Amino acid sequence: MVTPRSKSRSSWCGITFHYVHRHKNEIAFTSVKIKRLDETSLDPHTYTSGRWLRRDKSERDARYIKFDFDELRKKVIELCHGAASIASYEKKEGGFNRIFIFSCDNGQRVVARLPTRVAGPCSALRLTPIFVLVQSNTTVPIPTILDWSDDTSNVIGRSDLAAYCNGLIDTGLSRLPPVDRTLPESPHLNESVATHTRLLSFGRDVIHTLSEDPRIRATAAPTLLHADLHKRNIFVSDDDPTIITDIIDWQSSSIEPAFEYADMTPDFAAPSPNFSFEDQPPDIIAEFCKQAFDICLQGLVPRLYAARTLDDNLLRPFRYCHRTWRDGAVAFRQELIEISSRWKELGLLDSCPYPLPTSDEMVVYRREFENVVAAWKLKQRLICLLDTTPDGWVPTEFWEATKLARKEAFDGIAQAMRDAEVIGDESMSEEELRKMWPFDI
Repeated sequence: MVTPRSKSRSSWCGITFHYVHRHKNEIAFTSVKIKRLDETSLDPHTYTSGRWLRRDKSERDARYIKFDFDELRKKVIELCHGAASIASYEKKEGGFNRIFIFSCDNGQRVVARLPTRVAGPCSALRLTPIFVLVQSNTTVPIPTILDWSDDTSNVIGRSDLAAYCNGLIDTGLSRLPPVDRTLPESPHLNESVATHTRLLSFGRDVIHTLSEDPRIRATAAPTLLHADLHKRNIFVSDDDPTIITDIIDWQSSSIEPAFEYADMTPDFAAPSPNFSFEDQPPDIIAEFCKQAFDICLQGLVPRLYAARTLDDNLLRPFRYCHRTWRDGAVAFRQELIEISSRWKELGLLDSCPYPLPTSDEMVVYRREFENVVAAWKLKQRLICLLDTTPDGWVPTEFWEATKLARKEAFDGIAQAMRDAEVIGDESMSEEELRKMWPFDI
């Protein structure tokens, strides 16, 4: 196993990378830093694995990494004891990170991991506390940490539920733009900043009241759960695929109340979404995996299982209050309306802090919410039809074909709407479709 010099420090700055060396099913993991830019013909800096159907250039630019690739290779050789040169390397890219798999002349392999800007500022990418917690308190297979340079004083965890509620609302408020900023046209951004602020003020009172309910408090135990526990982050043995060798990508993990994870289901346990335009038979294997996952939670993580059995209206205000600027004030307002209208039915005491709108307001709000739901359904169908992700990512090799399919989809729906207008059905205009369309046109 390669072991770096203990507590070595130098004037590295900017990008953090981790090196990994596999030997007899063990993984060594450490962190160092990379300094200045040095352009090379290998282009290790630019994102090349895919394109986006929405804001393509800005998405790719956000994943450009400025660093000195020659210095990175020198550091790899320094860390890989006994190596004199690098024989070859391979670049792989995910949504937040880029890795380089270096093969050295002594037969050892080193993996350098560099986060892109979309992963957040370097000062905030502190994986070490999470790794220490998982390594010290569980048997989850993760890379062994040999050395790091992060400050471990800010482990995130909240035992005060009231402080947690305030943190959610304050996060939502912090994401609002200045009131004088011109906003782009979008079905999700057609409310003023003042509207968001007013709803979040009501939201603060609502979730504080909910946090006093015994059902919420019983499922609020601080819980550490992998935030991206999907198949792509789980490694299994080549010899026996029932043996998990590693679970990676812990960067978004944090300690939250158990109920915060009530709606999270890994892709290996989630039924296949059916947003196609034709009926399809149910996926029996996927349904079986979902049932098996629920049974495992019931036996192994009972507090999380208990949270998943609660009425979802009790939890949705917590889940969406910090996301109003991304999801839209319309969606959060609907959550407040629903819990207010069901307050007594849900067994909650006193009255809801959010007063129900007037009948005239309800007509307007219902129509706005129907538009949001229609936009969401359109996006889910397009994701299925174009075989893309919610942010519109497409592998490079399929880019041209997907662009053509996107245009054909828009033209086909727009033509259907023009035909509907001819026969007097004006449920949606082409202008409204353009505003609702989730990708670039």
